[in-house]
Order: sequence, then structure tokens, then C-alpha cells
Amino acid sequence: MLKLLITKSTMFSLIALSTLCGHLALAEQDPVIARVNTAMNAPDRGPYDALKDSGRKPLEVLPFFGIKTGMTALDMLTGSGYSAEMLAAAVGPDGVVYAQNSFLVLRLIGGEHHRGMMARIKENRLPNVRYIVVEPQDMPFEESLDFAMWGLNMHDDYHSGGEALVLEVLQSIKRGLKPNGILAISDHVGIAGQDNEKLHRIEPAIARALIEKAGFVIEASSDLLANPADDHTHEIFADGLRYQTDQFLFRARKPQRSAFI
Repeated sequence: MLKLLITKSTMFSLIALSTLCGHLALAEQDPVIARVNTAMNAPDRGPYDALKDSGRKPLEVLPFFGIKTGMTALDMLTGSGYSAEMLAAAVGPDGVVYAQNSFLVLRLIGGEHHRGMMARIKENRLPNVRYIVVEPQDMPFEESLDFAMWGLNMHDDYHSGGEALVLEVLQSIKRGLKPNGILAISDHVGIAGQDNEKLHRIEPAIARALIEKAGFVIEASSDLLANPADDHTHEIFADGLRYQTDQFLFRARKPQRSAFI
């Protein structure tokens, strides 16, 4: 039995070492990954950011979404700004990230998310991030964005305002994206028959249908953030599940304009 335990431990250590070496090798080749890796290891990161890394995997997820150096990006409902900081590293100093929160976030949990975002950008810590508090429908962008990410929040709009609200938000994002601009979507997997409103989840098929109904073309989906241990019957904040839920990822594009009138 002892021999078996040692063998398993050694195997897991080798897997972890192999993953680390893979990230380091990629970082040497890809400046986006190199910058994100540096940001993930920065000594002045927020106190909870590292807890989210394993459940969001920015070193793998951002390349899947197609983020590139120099892009102008939007992080929808940024909360306290975890994803905005990762995007800021990814686009680099020549890119720009708009981190959007709605006015509800100013009051949510006593304003904790808003204060966290303000602390994150204090003293020009993230010089390429622009924090904006505006409702999604009122965002000022007109075909000026290369990339927009709506992470882990579609479910809230769907359960509070139904299909109509989600489509309204998606249309606002679409208006802001350049033709061929990228829409990146992630959310917590829900399954039919469960109270997904209470669980803070959404069925991937519903999300896919809404993205396509809004006029986006889905290019790819990914199971990078799949978690078989999540049986989809617990709230996303449950002990042992927070930051580790089973998530779906979609990469979509705003279509190019037709050459014909």
C-alpha cells in the first residue's frame, strides 16, 4: 500500500511539473502567455486572485479565446477585476482594457466588488485599464472593440430578465465590437430539471442559442474548465465548489459586413 501511495504521489508531481514546464516553454514563445504568467506571479496581486487561478486557467483560456497583443478589450461585469487584470497583461502596454460594472455593483455586498476594483487600479497600478461604471445597454462603444468577455454572469441576467435582457446585453456588446471582433463567454454549467436560478447556473444549450440569436457566429467551444466532480446540483458558492465549478466556454465572432448592399 505504501508503495502504491508513493507511486501515485510521484505521478501527480510529474504531471504538475510537466504542466509547469509546458507553461514556461510556451511563455518563452508567446508574449501574451509570458505577460499573463508574470501577472499571475506578481507580489502585489489581490488577496483572493490566486484562489481563482485553478478554476479559471487564464494561461490556457485566454489563448483559446483569441486575445492578442495590442487589442482593445472589454471585460463585462468585471466585479473586483480579476479578469480585467489578466486581460490587461494579455493585451500588453499597447492595448487597452475597459472594465465595466453596472451601478448594482456599487451596492452589491456593501460595495465590496467596487472597492476591490478601485484598489486594483489605485496609483495607476494597471495603466492600460479603464474602469467604467455604466449599464451594459448604455456603453459608449461603437465598433471600437476587438474583444469582449462576458464571464460567469449571463445566468444572472437570464434568470432576472429572461431572454430579452440577455439579448439586449449581447446586442450592446455586438454594437461595440468591430466586424470580426471576438465575443468570449464563460458560465457555470446548469442542467435541465434543476433550479438553476437558485444555483446560479445556466444550461449551455440556452447560452449557445442566445449567442446565435443575437447574431454572433460561434467558432468553438471548450471543456478547459470542465470539472467532473461538479454534479450541477449545488450552488456555485458551496463549500469545496467555489471557484471550481464546471464551466462552459464559447468563442464567437461578430460577422464581417457583407460586401453587397
